[in-house]
Amino acid sequence: RERLLNTGSTWTDLWDARLHGGLSLLHRRFDEAVESWITPRRTAQRKIALLGGVDQILFLAGAGVALLLTARDAISGRTSAGSVAQAFIVVTTLASLSAVGQFTISLAARSLRSMDRVLWLQRYVERHAALSVTAPQPGTSAVRLVGASYTYPGAVVPALHPVTLDIPEGAFVVVVGENGSGKSTLADLILGVRSPSTGTVDVSGRDAVMHSASTVAQNFVRYELRVRDAVGFGDTDLLHDDESLAVAARDAAASGVFETHGWDAQLGEQWQGGVALSGGQWQRVATARGLVCPHRVVVLDEPASALDALAEARLIATLQDRARRDGSTTHILVTHRLDATRSADLVIVLDHGRAVEIGSPAALKAADGHYAHLWRLHRDLTG
Repeated sequence: RERLLNTGSTWTDLWDARLHGGLSLLHRRFDEAVESWITPRRTAQRKIALLGGVDQILFLAGAGVALLLTARDAISGRTSAGSVAQAFIVVTTLASLSAVGQFTISLAARSLRSMDRVLWLQRYVERHAALSVTAPQPGTSAVRLVGASYTYPGAVVPALHPVTLDIPEGAFVVVVGENGSGKSTLADLILGVRSPSTGTVDVSGRDAVMHSASTVAQNFVRYELRVRDAVGFGDTDLLHDDESLAVAARDAAASGVFETHGWDAQLGEQWQGGVALSGGQWQRVATARGLVCPHRVVVLDEPASALDALAEARLIATLQDRARRDGSTTHILVTHRLDATRSADLVIVLDHGRAVEIGSPAALKAADGHYAHLWRLHRDLTG
């Protein structure tokens, strides 16, 4: 339901749906989702109203009979008129207490539902607090996965089957595979965005994203703020450190943005005096944001998806040079382009959610396995 609500929330989504003739289908799916959400609630509300109505009818019937009997006794002289008045007061008081009781029961039911959410959150926090928070010693693995797998909620087949691997400190690692092979899922596990369904993941002593790893996401955010903010959000402590920002921008091939417009220029053409950037420039800014913080692990998930082939090759070469300069930071590049593996220290090949091969490019070519097969196809296609 949330995904349908998000779909069509921007004009580009609506434009795409209209272009492909999918608006009517989208409307029907949305109506079905809303109806499936509302129907059980309507049914529950009817049952509650019915039970409440029956309760009120029984109460009124009982109270009416009691009042009639009391009135009859008063007429016959067996009781006084004052007794009738007292009986009426008691009945009205009980009616008020009944309403209060119904409200209390309803409030208690809602509190129980809220408590279930609180308990879930408590279990979630406890599960994540149990993760290792000890930093690895020099020369040890920057990233270690032991039998780590992930299955998306509602799915039967794991998106990532159990994988065990050690990624050394300072290495330039490339994760390759076809679309749907589990590359982004592996990146999410390393970053701590998702918790493994089985096994363990240790990233430089983790609290992963907050303290040990930074990321350049495939679906990056376009912060229409100052250039300084759009880059410096990667580490707010460096927000006014022009030298650190410039280094990150240079490594991300985004120097042209601040050199042309300055660090305090407003991004976004909808703002008065705002600077319009191309898709490739926005991605370079996002890449600089991921590189500005001196984290021990940097995960780059398709950082050149909005760039042309030449710009992509230059960016990857720059990232490789950066990894060589800084021997303590581990760079993990997630991509489907085999050219990026040429200078990699380690290549992880994923196929249908399984890590089928792990090793250096030369070793994997010599093994004549899945990687070698993909490399020959790539060579034949590109010449």
